[in-house]
Amino acid sequence: KANLFRAATDLLTQRFSIDVSDQRAGFLMTPWQAGSTPQGAPDLRYRTRIVIRFLGEEWKQASVRAEANWQRGDEWDASPSGEVS
Repeated sequence: KANLFRAATDLLTQRFSIDVSDQRAGFLMTPWQAGSTPQGAPDLRYRTRIVIRFLGEEWKQASVRAEANWQRGDEWDASPSGEVS
């Protein structure tokens, strides 16, 4: 399990920072990141993050989920997320 967790951490940190890391629970989550416009400028009304969770007692599967939100006024609306197992 330690090797799996280290490999997932290494893979995730190639492009992102990690906000929450719990090796015992098999859980990794990036912080929210602002989106960008087609011109490359930050779009602070849109944010995304990635969540990795190892499943089962033996961690034979992992769930990888991308979460995204749009800001509407002062509130964030959850958009459907993509999940891969």
